[in-house]
Amino acid sequence: MEQEIIAALVKLIMTDPRFLELMKGEPQKEKEDLILIEKKETYDKLPQDCKAAVYCQEFCQGNHGFLSDEEAVNGKWKNLKLYNPSFNFIAKLALGLADEPILKLFQNQLLEGKGNLELIHVSNLSEIKSESYRNLFLAYLETIKSFGIKVSGAADFRDTRLWEKRALTEKDLLDMEPGIVITVDSKCIVTSLAADLAGRKGIQICRKGEVR
Repeated sequence: MEQEIIAALVKLIMTDPRFLELMKGEPQKEKEDLILIEKKETYDKLPQDCKAAVYCQEFCQGNHGFLSDEEAVNGKWKNLKLYNPSFNFIAKLALGLADEPILKLFQNQLLEGKGNLELIHVSNLSEIKSESYRNLFLAYLETIKSFGIKVSGAADFRDTRLWEKRALTEKDLLDMEPGIVITVDSKCIVTSLAADLAGRKGIQICRKGEVR
């Protein structure tokens, strides 16, 4: 049993990016990005280049090679990126709640007017079977973006339609579901009434080749 524990500890130390840097003889540099995760299991999903400075809410004291509360709060970070936020986090952030360490960190940044926050690899909203409940979370994401927080790939989880006609009018949008993404041709004429209705229904209109 003791040998297994020792082996596990050695493995943990050997895979710590900070230890690997020391082994290579590279000086530790101030990191530009702080990666935030809610649970330890998310760490294994992180790309390798995101593992240099990680704060895990589940181990806020800094165990298992993660940064502590103090290191996360006092560090000079260019960007704070929350990887794979839970639906619960998204809802709380949109509603202005700050009853968890990462939520408090986000709230402090917003109160100071810093625009360096990002949600990356957002959970796939298609997992939500109820359409009305899914639309609620789409609205939450729009609210979060209105705070100045970047939401990477949010549109990727929305129902996407390809519109191949030469024009898109208000009448065409009347029966379409709220929150979808419509991709039109680069030369497609989108009427002003259609654009207004799309805005009211939360429909995103993209032209082919545009980055959403």
